[in-house]
Amino acid sequence: MPWKLVALIFELCLLMNCGRVGYDQIANSQDGGDADAPVSLDAGTDGNDSLDSAQAPTCSDGVQNQDETDVDCGGSTCAACAAGQSCNQSSDCFSNACATTCAATVGITESLRPPDPTISYQYFGDSMDLSANRMIIGATEFYPFSPGTGHAYVYERQGNGSWLLEDTLSASDGALGDAFGASVTIDGDYAVVGAPNVDGGGFSDIGAAYIYERQGNGSWLEVTKLTQTPADYTYFGGAVEMDGDLAYITRYRGSVGGGNFSGGIYVYRRTGPGSWSSEDTLGYNPRKSPAEIIWAIRLPSTAIG
Repeated sequence: MPWKLVALIFELCLLMNCGRVGYDQIANSQDGGDADAPVSLDAGTDGNDSLDSAQAPTCSDGVQNQDETDVDCGGSTCAACAAGQSCNQSSDCFSNACATTCAATVGITESLRPPDPTISYQYFGDSMDLSANRMIIGATEFYPFSPGTGHAYVYERQGNGSWLLEDTLSASDGALGDAFGASVTIDGDYAVVGAPNVDGGGFSDIGAAYIYERQGNGSWLEVTKLTQTPADYTYFGGAVEMDGDLAYITRYRGSVGGGNFSGGIYVYRRTGPGSWSSEDTLGYNPRKSPAEIIWAIRLPSTAIG
C-alpha cells in the first residue's frame, strides 16, 4: 500500500478517535458491560473529559468551596451565613457579628414595663443589672413627682426567651424621696439596692443600701440595711456592685482620704445567711461619678484614683 494512503488512513483514524473507541469498548466489556453499547465521549479542547464534564462550584451546590466559610455561605461570593455557622470576619455573617461562628442577630426581643404602667413618674429603668438568667431593674419613683418610695423588680428568663417578673423589692422602712432603686446589682441569689437619698439621725441624704437574698420559693427577702456614719448629703448607695460574696457600695462624701468631698467605696463580705460585715474601705477620686467608680470595679484596669 502506498505510504501516502497509509498516512491518510492514520490521520482519519486520529480524527475519528477510532483507537480510543476500541479501548473504551474493550474496557466496558471487561467490566461486564455491553461491548457493543455506544460510548459517550466529550470532545473537550483540553483532552480531559472528566474535568470538562464537571460543573463549576456555586453557592447552592451543598459543598463548601470557593472561598465560602461554611457550606454555601460567607466569603466574597455567597450570601452571609446564619447564626452558628463558621465565619472569618463580620461580613461573613447576616448578623454582622463573627466570633469563629456567627452570632445571633442583635435586636429587641421584649420590652419590659413596670407591673402598673399607668402610674406616672416611676422612672422604671433608672438602673439595671443582669446575672445569668436573672435581671434586676430599679424604679426610683422620685419625690415630689411620684408618691412612691421606689422599687426594684427582679425578672427571670424563661426557656422560650421571655422574661417573667419573679419578685418586687422595696425597703422595709422606705420613705418618700429615698430614691430606692437608684442603683442595683444582682449576682446569683443575692442583690443590693441603693437608696442614696435616705435621711436619718437628723441628717439629709445620708443614703443606704439594702441587701436581699433569694429564698427557696423564688421570693427575695431583705436581710440587712447598710449605712455609714451619718452626715448631710453623703449619698451612700449612689452606686453598688457585687462580686460573689463581696458587695461594693459608694459614698459621695466622707472622711476617707481626707477632705469634705473625698468619697469612698465600702466593701462588705457575706459571712453567713443574712449576715454581711464591713471588710474594707477604698478611697477614690471624687471627680468621678458613682457609675465610673463601679465600672472601675468591674474593669480593674480602669483607674479609680
